[in-house]
Amino acid sequence: MRRTSMIIAALGLGLVSLPSEAVTISLLANPLEVQSGGIVTIDIVATNRGSGEFVSAYDFAIEFDPAVLAFIEDSFVVGSALGSLGDEEFFDFSDFSGADQGLLLPFVTSLLNDATLSALQLDPAAILGSFDLRARGTPVELDTGIGLSCNSVAGPLDEQGIAVLLDVSPCSGALVMVAPTAMPEPGTLALLALGLFGFVLVVRPQGARRDR
Repeated sequence: MRRTSMIIAALGLGLVSLPSEAVTISLLANPLEVQSGGIVTIDIVATNRGSGEFVSAYDFAIEFDPAVLAFIEDSFVVGSALGSLGDEEFFDFSDFSGADQGLLLPFVTSLLNDATLSALQLDPAAILGSFDLRARGTPVELDTGIGLSCNSVAGPLDEQGIAVLLDVSPCSGALVMVAPTAMPEPGTLALLALGLFGFVLVVRPQGARRDR
C-alpha cells in the first residue's frame, strides 16, 4: 500500500478511473533455456495498450526461487520507453533488498511529458525494464517460474494533470528451463585419455631422434 501511494505522490497525482483498454504486462526471458551458471535476461514488457495509452510509472513485485536463480546485483535497468538515467528523466525507487529471498520490487516513475512518452512507446511492445538472473547449479533439468504482480501502472495525464491508472490484464510471469552443465561421460573421458597417451608416444620418439 505504501508503495502504491508513493507512486501517486511522486507524480503529484490521484486516483482517477477513466475508460481504457486493458494493457498487458509480462516478463520475457532470453534465453528460454539456460545451463547451470548461465545468465538469463528478463524484460518487463507492456503490450496491448489502448489508443493514446502509454506507461508513465509502474510498481511491480517479481518473485523467483532463490535456490534455482540468483539476481545479479546492479543488473536492473529502466527501459528506454520511460527515459534515461543519464538525463535524470525518471525516479527509480526500486527495492532489491529481498533478492536473496527471491523478491524484486521494481518501482519507477518517469518525469517526461505525455507527448515524449507517447513517442518513446510507438512500438507495440514497450520494454519498461530489464534485469539478469544467474542459474545456480542443479543436478537435473527443471522448469522454474518467475512470477509477476502488478501493484499499479500509471498512464497519461487527464485534463486536470492527474495520471490515469491503467487497467492491467493480464500480468504474467515467465518460465525458464534450467539444465545442468553438460559433463563428459566416463567413456568419452577414457577415449580422450587414450588419444592423448597415443599422441605422446608418437611425439616423444621423434624428439629423441633429434637429440642424437
